[in-house]
Amino acid sequence: MALAKFKKYDSQADAKRNVVAAIESVSKRLGNTPAIYRKCYVHPEVLNAYMSGNLVKMIEAKIAQKFKRQYAKLTSDEIVVLAFLRRRLGSLKEAA
Repeated sequence: MALAKFKKYDSQADAKRNVVAAIESVSKRLGNTPAIYRKCYVHPEVLNAYMSGNLVKMIEAKIAQKFKRQYAKLTSDEIVVLAFLRRRLGSLKEAA
């Protein structure tokens, strides 16, 4: 969600700066160092999707709406993450 708040990037260097800034922001809020937060709490596919330009598109498409009724006890952020990981997993299975 922190990555979705950044403007669209024009280069991979801009994208990497956005990733670093988002990780620093969230890790500070959670009381972790950026290195620990990235290693322990950030799924690599989230970063891969952001770097390829797909993450923001997926969030903007409101993929969470599809899962809202099925996972009513989850927060909106949890639903977005779950939907994202399911979609990426499906893409990876198709590629294999």
